[in-house]
Amino acid sequence: KLSWYGSNAAELLAVDLSKMPNVDIISKQRIFDVLKQLKMEKIPTVDSQVSTEVAKQSGARIMVRGSTLMLGGAVVMQAEVSDVASGKVLAAERVTGVTEKNMLEKTDELGGMLRERLKDVK
Repeated sequence: KLSWYGSNAAELLAVDLSKMPNVDIISKQRIFDVLKQLKMEKIPTVDSQVSTEVAKQSGARIMVRGSTLMLGGAVVMQAEVSDVASGKVLAAERVTGVTEKNMLEKTDELGGMLRERLKDVK
């Protein structure tokens, strides 16, 4: 169930962040192509080391990583934006109380917080 939240939140955040004039989103297909080049296309989960390498190989300057946690029957979504070259965290935000009914609203909230923090990133 948590993977459902995570994959859908990732898609929604990508759409949300793509509205920013200073942000370009790397397609899922490009990410899969890089994973294949790195011979990692069949790994079950992508950890921070792998995602950083994929971001570098894809030519990304910043990267968004997220997670979902189940706390007391509700989901918490977290997102962290980092500079790929330096590893410096540029923004980190979370929203709580996520349910299937309010997921779009909560993802929009998370995206808005990230957009605010990233508006001056070049």
